[in-house]
Amino acid sequence: MRKWIPLAAVCLGAFMLLVDVSIVNVALPKMAADLNSSFTSLQWVVDIYALTLAALLMALGSLGDRVGHRRLYLTGLVVFAAASLACGLAPNAATLITARAVQGIGGAAMMTSTTALLASAYHGRDRGTAFGVWGAVNGAAAAVGPVLGGLLLSAAAFAELTYTSLWLQEALRLSPLSAGLAVSPMALSAFVVALVSGKALHKVTPQLPIGIGLLLIGGGTMMLAAVTASSGWTALLPGLLITGVGVGLSTPTLMSTALAAVPPARAGMASGALNTARQLGYALGIAVLGTIFQGHFHGSSLRASYASGLDLVYLTAGGTGIVAGLLVLALVRRHVASGAAAVHLPEPRSEEQAVQV
Repeated sequence: MRKWIPLAAVCLGAFMLLVDVSIVNVALPKMAADLNSSFTSLQWVVDIYALTLAALLMALGSLGDRVGHRRLYLTGLVVFAAASLACGLAPNAATLITARAVQGIGGAAMMTSTTALLASAYHGRDRGTAFGVWGAVNGAAAAVGPVLGGLLLSAAAFAELTYTSLWLQEALRLSPLSAGLAVSPMALSAFVVALVSGKALHKVTPQLPIGIGLLLIGGGTMMLAAVTASSGWTALLPGLLITGVGVGLSTPTLMSTALAAVPPARAGMASGALNTARQLGYALGIAVLGTIFQGHFHGSSLRASYASGLDLVYLTAGGTGIVAGLLVLALVRRHVASGAAAVHLPEPRSEEQAVQV
C-alpha cells in the first residue's frame, strides 16, 4: 500500500483546488449582494483565477522540472492557502479579485506538479489506475464544492455552470445549498465513470475516450437548452448526467496521454501545456458566454429572462464540445495515440530524440 501514498497526497491537493473553484461558482450571487458588485465583477472573480493559472502553468511546469515538483507543490500549497484566507476576509470586490489572482499563482504551482508527480511515481497499468483515481477525485471535488459552498453560505469545471448557478438562485430562488445539490449529478456521474475508465481504458486508443467524451459533453450541454421560463431544476438532470459521463471518460485519458508522450524529465512542461489550454478555455468561456448571456437576457419576467439568456449559452458551449470531439476523432492519429495510451513506447535517450518522437 505504500506505493499509493503519493497518489493520496496528490489527490488531496487536487481536491482542495477544485472544491475552491466550485465553491466560488455557487457563492457568486451571495458575493454580489454582500460586496455590492456588478455582473462584470462577478466575471472577473472567476476569470482572474483561470487567467493567472493559464499564464503561469507552462512556466511553472518547466520550473518544476528543474527544481523538483515536490518542492514546487509545497510552495504552491502555502501560497494557495494564504490567498484562500484573504478571499474569505475580503471586504470588497477589488480585494477579492486580487486575492483570487494570488490563488491562481499557488494553484498553478500545485496543478502543474500534481500530474507530473503521478507520472514519475507510476508506470504501465498502475499509471492508468492512478489517473483514473485522480479523475474520480476531480469529479468528487466538483460535487462536494457546490454543496460545501451552499453550507458555508446558508465541475463544474465548466463555464456554463457559473450562469446555471445564477439561474438556480436568482430565478428559481433556490438556496445556495439547494443550487449546489442541483448541479451535483454531473460531478457524481463524472466520479463514477472516471474511477472505472481510468483502469479499464488503459490500453484503448486515447482518440476514442477523449473524442467520445467530448461529444457526450457537447450533447449533454446542448440538452440543457431545454430550460424554459416554467422549468424547475429537474430540467437540468438528463443533460448534467450525460455531460458528467463525458467528463469522466475524457479527463483521465487526456492527462495520462499527454504525460506518456514526453520523457519523464519533461512531465511538468507537458502538464503545464495541457492545463494551460484547459484554463484558457475556461477563462475564454466565462467571457464569451457572459457576453452571450447578457446580450440575450430579456423577457417579461426574471425567469423568462434567464431562460432566454441560458438557451444560447448552452447551445454555444454544447456546439463547441461537439466540434472538439469530432476534430479529435478525425485528426488524432490512431497509431501514435495507441502507443501513448499503452505507455509502452521506449523512453527517448536525448532531447533530440524526444523532439522526433
